[in-house]
Amino acid sequence: GEGVWVWLVDSGPGFPEPLLPRVLEPFVHGGKGTGLGLALVAAVARAHGGKARAENRGGAGVGLFLPLASLKVSPGAPFGEEG
Repeated sequence: GEGVWVWLVDSGPGFPEPLLPRVLEPFVHGGKGTGLGLALVAAVARAHGGKARAENRGGAGVGLFLPLASLKVSPGAPFGEEG
């Protein structure tokens, strides 16, 4: 299906290679923080029918894919089909 990828890449050294396959799992971290931030990003993406990825792209990169949904106008919405 159609969707949009949004990538955020920092300018640091990237994810440690042994950690990279697991950085989107809860409580996985490289020594700082709780390891919940990226797990929450991945969970929210899945809840909306999307997905998240982590890669080293000249720095630590996290991508978020969200599918494009068709616009459905609620009968009680304050605007019509025209927008």
